[in-house]
Amino acid sequence: MDTRCMVEGYMYAFHAMVKLTNQDGSLFECNVGAWSSSPFSCPDANLISKYGLTDWTGEWPIVGSMVESGNEWNVMEGIFTVSAFDAGAGTVAVEISGAPAGVNIQIDKVSISRIEETGSPTNSPVTSPPTSSPSAFPTISPFPLNVPPLHQSSADFTSGSVSFDGDAIIFSSTSGQEATILSKTAYTSNDPSAYVEIMVEYLGRDIFGTGYQAALALFFAGETETIGGVTGNDNTYETFENTVVATVKDKMYYSMDHVWFSMKNKAVDGSTVSTGGSGSYKMTTGGKFKLTRLNGYVMSYHYVNGEWVQIGTSQELPEDYKMVPLKVGMRIKREWKAEYYLKVYPIITFDAAQNQ
Repeated sequence: MDTRCMVEGYMYAFHAMVKLTNQDGSLFECNVGAWSSSPFSCPDANLISKYGLTDWTGEWPIVGSMVESGNEWNVMEGIFTVSAFDAGAGTVAVEISGAPAGVNIQIDKVSISRIEETGSPTNSPVTSPPTSSPSAFPTISPFPLNVPPLHQSSADFTSGSVSFDGDAIIFSSTSGQEATILSKTAYTSNDPSAYVEIMVEYLGRDIFGTGYQAALALFFAGETETIGGVTGNDNTYETFENTVVATVKDKMYYSMDHVWFSMKNKAVDGSTVSTGGSGSYKMTTGGKFKLTRLNGYVMSYHYVNGEWVQIGTSQELPEDYKMVPLKVGMRIKREWKAEYYLKVYPIITFDAAQNQ
C-alpha cells in the first residue's frame, strides 16, 4: 500500500469479498464470531505496519472481519482509525489470514476508503442497501395479527438492566451489567407454516464514547429454555449463539451512518450457520429489524425506505425446531462497553400461543 494514503487520525473502511474452500474444492463455511482456536474460525484482515527491513518492529490490528459465511463469496468488512505508528511506518500492508489449517482463502474486490466525517448522524438511510435475492417465501406483513405483551407480567428478565415504559422495553446500564428478556410463553401458529416473529422498533439509543456500541440481539429459544441459559457476558456470546434456535444482531460504530447484521441459527446437520448483511444508515430512533420462522425456515429483515429488506438468506431449521412452539427474547451484547441505553418497542406476531 502507498503509505502516503495513511493519514493519522482519519477513519478508513475496509471491504473485501472472501471465498473459503477445502482441499477438495468444496466450500468451507466458517462460524462468524468464533474464536481463532475454533475448528470453524473465520479469517480476519490485519493491517501490518512495519518499521525497518531486517530487525523490524510492527503492529497488526484487526481491521476487517467476516460478517457472513453462508454464500460462495462472503463479505468481510470493518472500520479502523490510522494511528501515529501506522502513519509513520515504512511499509503498510493488509494480510487476510486465520482460517483453519487446510482451508484455502480467495479474495476479491478489496478496497480501503477514507471516511469523511459528516457531522451529526441522521436516522434516515443515506444510501439504500442492495436488494436481496428473490425469495420463494411469501412477504410478511409488517402489521401484526396478534400483539401479546412482553413485559414484567409475561417474561423473565435480568433485574437492574431491564425496565419498562408501558409496552416499551429499556435496556440500560452504567456498570457493565448484562441484559436479557425471555418470554414465559412459547409461540407458534396453528397451521402448517408454524409462523412466529419478533420485531422491534428503536424508540431511543444513546451513544457512549467511541468504538462499537452495545448491540441488540433478537432470538428464538426452545420451550424449556431459561433466562439463565441465554444470559452471559461477551466472552460467552458464542455459547449463546449455539444455544438458541436462531438469533439476529445489529452492530453499530459510534461515528458511522452504517449498520451491520449477523444472523445465526441451528442448521439441519446440527451445526450453527450464519448469514448477514448491512445498511448505509444508523440504527437509532425509528430503526426496525425482525426475526421470523416460517415453513421450517428462519429469516431476518431490516426496514429501509418503507419496505422490509431481507438480511442474508433464509436458512432451514432442523426438524426438531420447524414446528414446535418457540420462546422469544432479546439480549444485549455489550461489545465490552460498561454503558448502554436502548429503548425498543417489541411486537410478537403469531397465530396461536401455547402457555407453558
